[in-house]
Amino acid sequence: MYVTKTNKSMKTSEIYAKSGIKVKSLSPETGKKRGRPRKELTREEKLTLRAKKAWVTRRSNAAAKETKIVVKETKSVSDVKFKNYYGENKEVARKIMIDAICATPRYRGAKIDRILCLPAAKAIIERRLLEISSRFTFSAVEYDKNVANELHKTIYENNLGGVMNVYCGKISDIIYRANENEFSHLILDYCGEIDTFYDEIDHALMNRIVQVGGTVSITVAKRTHPSNKETGIVARMNKVYPLRPDAIGEVEWALIQIFEEYQKRGLYSFETLKNYSDSARGANMALIVLRRIK
Repeated sequence: MYVTKTNKSMKTSEIYAKSGIKVKSLSPETGKKRGRPRKELTREEKLTLRAKKAWVTRRSNAAAKETKIVVKETKSVSDVKFKNYYGENKEVARKIMIDAICATPRYRGAKIDRILCLPAAKAIIERRLLEISSRFTFSAVEYDKNVANELHKTIYENNLGGVMNVYCGKISDIIYRANENEFSHLILDYCGEIDTFYDEIDHALMNRIVQVGGTVSITVAKRTHPSNKETGIVARMNKVYPLRPDAIGEVEWALIQIFEEYQKRGLYSFETLKNYSDSARGANMALIVLRRIK
């Protein structure tokens, strides 16, 4: 290839001429654009080309619209998360859990001050406990990856890296692997109804993964309608205390009956059942606090 030392731009024909490449001259009929003959489109061909362009435009617009819809739907799905961080009655429930932990006779001299918890993104209870005693450490569990990322941000912003580790998965994974006396307390701040979590709760209680004197705090959604289930914990609750359609706001006596069974076995004392909700449209929740006594 010929390289010129001048900064003056050269025509393609001049480059070809100097490089020795022979190029056929173009006649006026063949046109000037890359030697391709210029063809006049017929009316039918013009209409066909116009239709193809219109089809491509409609398809790209439809794809863009679909993308916007997907993004919007994804945002709405991600928004369906726990947001009642500072509801008045939620704060009351937190205070009950914190007070129960701090009322533990041996909490200041416990062998292990490690709490298994579901702190969500803000770790509110956990941070308040650290204000009371710096000896607490936490095994935090979060199933949702986005919430887990937010929790990591909270840990970083509050310098909790040395006292809180995060497992992204199901808390049942931790409960079923835990040894006896492995944790000082459990804060099982569930959002669904008890039948979803009862098996792991029962495993934690019967296998005594909490130290003697430690608390097990459990929040679950109350039954919202009578169930036709014939087996499982909800069926037992319906037999103990059938839920009437007009009694949604009543105290969950069936929960008391279920957890008093552990008290009758001499393993735990049943300390608290608190019903709460922070709005007419919010979930009716129940907080249960047990303390291991043997």
